[in-house]
Amino acid sequence: MSDLKPLPSLNMASATIGAIQIQERTDLELASVAARRGHKADCVTQLEILLGRAPDIGQVVTHDDQFGFWVGRHQWMLCCSSQSFSDLASDVKAEFRDTASVTEQSGGWVALDVSGSTVCDMMERLCNVPLRKLGSHQVQRTMIHQMNCFALTLAPEALLILGPRSSAASLYHALTVAARSIA
Repeated sequence: MSDLKPLPSLNMASATIGAIQIQERTDLELASVAARRGHKADCVTQLEILLGRAPDIGQVVTHDDQFGFWVGRHQWMLCCSSQSFSDLASDVKAEFRDTASVTEQSGGWVALDVSGSTVCDMMERLCNVPLRKLGSHQVQRTMIHQMNCFALTLAPEALLILGPRSSAASLYHALTVAARSIA
C-alpha cells in the first residue's frame, strides 16, 4: 500500500498582519486516545510512559518533540512531528493495546500557529479563551466563528489552534480579519 499523506489544508505561506503571525503547521501527526471501560489507570500509566505524565484537565504536556492534551473525561489527544513517527496512531495503538481506543486524527484537523505581542487582543475578538489568565501549556476548547476548536498555549504570546480541516479556510479568514482589526 502507498504511503498516503494529507495535503496541507490551506497550502499557503504564513501571514504577518501587524504584530500577529499565522502559519499552518503541516508537520503534525495527531491521534486521539480514549480509555476503555475499566482501563483508565492503564491508560494513565501508558501516557506517563509516553509523555512523562498524563495531561490533566486543561493541561498540555510536552515531552521531546511530542505533546498531549486533555480532551475530555478519560480522553486525550497526542501530537508529534511527522518526522518522528511515520504513523502515530498505529504506534500508539501498539503501545496501548486493548486498554484504549486510538483513532487517527491527522487528516481531520488544521493546525495553525498564531503568535505575536497582540495575540491576546486578537483572540478576545474571536472567542472566550482567557489568554491573559492562562499560563503556558494550557488547553481550552472553544468556539471560533461557530467552529469547534482547541486553543493551546505552548509559549508566551504563542498559540496552536486546532480546528476542523473542512473549515480551514473559514478559520484562517476569521483569524486574519481579527488580526487586521487590531493592526
